[in-house]
Amino acid sequence: DSDMRESAARLLREKQWTGGEKQLARAALRDGAADVRRECRRALAVVGGEESRPVLHRVLLDEPNKKYRLEVAELLEGAPLPMDRGPLVSALDDPYAKIAIVAARGLARLGDKSVAAILRTKALESKSRAVAEEFNQAAAVLGD
Repeated sequence: DSDMRESAARLLREKQWTGGEKQLARAALRDGAADVRRECRRALAVVGGEESRPVLHRVLLDEPNKKYRLEVAELLEGAPLPMDRGPLVSALDDPYAKIAIVAARGLARLGDKSVAAILRTKALESKSRAVAEEFNQAAAVLGD
């Protein structure tokens, strides 16, 4: 039952219990219920280590639903790891402005100064003034 699977994933996240990351990763991508997939992604962001990050990256870059991509971008922004750099840079090109902005903030939080030049270039290429401003602010945070 999907409600039970969702509750189990929520419990793992809230209690920060580890050991079920493989099952969470599988459900995050393949469960038939969208709410279960979402809760599993949230749990992976909390209890999953580096080995779970590719699942989040895949959702960020390949999920057709912008709501789910945004959710994952926000999860990565909250606690970025060095391995998130590439997917976050790719997300700067997301057609949904909120995702691109959250990705820029995640890159700023990551603190990789080498990304500042990429952010400045993307700001110049952006058709949205708000997005360009966010990219420039993130570059400034990185010391560019």
